[in-house]
Amino acid sequence: MAGLAARLQMQKDDDSAWELLAKALKGYVWDAMRGWMRELPRKEWPEFFKEVWSEIRFAISTRYKFRSKVSTYAWSVAYKTCWKRFRRTTRVRFRQLPSGIVDPGGSTGLDAMMKHEQNQQLLALLAKLPEIDQKLLSLRYGVGDHGGPFRLAEIAKRLGFTNANSAGQALHRARKRLKKLARGIE
Repeated sequence: MAGLAARLQMQKDDDSAWELLAKALKGYVWDAMRGWMRELPRKEWPEFFKEVWSEIRFAISTRYKFRSKVSTYAWSVAYKTCWKRFRRTTRVRFRQLPSGIVDPGGSTGLDAMMKHEQNQQLLALLAKLPEIDQKLLSLRYGVGDHGGPFRLAEIAKRLGFTNANSAGQALHRARKRLKKLARGIE
């Protein structure tokens, strides 16, 4: 193989030397390219083969210094070419997301799904609390069918507390009960 590489370096357009060398190196180059083939669609394989083989031919005819075996050099050139191609294609390929997945506010579908799941868990926990605690928490934080969020003075008026401070104390106790229930679930 080294003789063919030397012949190719002396006569750059010697196709017969290149064909013999390519036939001898086919297994090594295929070994280097095999893992990268999974990253490409099948329709791009012929172009990919041509790119790798032309890079190998150019490297052997111009840069090969006979310090290593020709097969090792061809394998490393093929591997580096594949790596360059992979980096180039992964930087360029950005897929457009369907319009409903990302909203202009910056939250993604995953954020919306997580928020929905948290709301469902919160409603399930609220259902386990006494009715007055449910009303307090839903009015204060706007969860459920009661509307909100409301200030403590408004909550005190709606639920019949004497003042905003007593509504605040009841709200504090309701939050403690809710936290206790949430710890039991975790």
